[in-house]
Amino acid sequence: MKNNRELKEKIVREYLAGGTSYNELSRKYGYAGQSICEWVKEFEGKKRVRKKKSPDDSIGKAEELPKDVKELEAELRRTKLRNKLLEEVIRLNQEETGIDLIKKAGTKRS
Repeated sequence: MKNNRELKEKIVREYLAGGTSYNELSRKYGYAGQSICEWVKEFEGKKRVRKKKSPDDSIGKAEELPKDVKELEAELRRTKLRNKLLEEVIRLNQEETGIDLIKKAGTKRS
């Protein structure tokens, strides 16, 4: 299940990086374009994220959490995904231009 989630995140990052359509990703990875669209919306926070309960989860655990905690968890997931995307964009830019955009700790301003 974790590998499936990681694959979905990879597909979403690739879409959000631009230059690739849902149909192209659908052909490349073998998932329906509509599914990929839903994943993107889910990760962008346009759609309420609902976790599927696994048999080993304690009953009612999700209902016990206050609504604001659930919202914060969803925001954290989106923020982590956005961070991964931005890191990938920086890495790709560095590969293409040879310019390091990340400031090194301790460097002085000129």
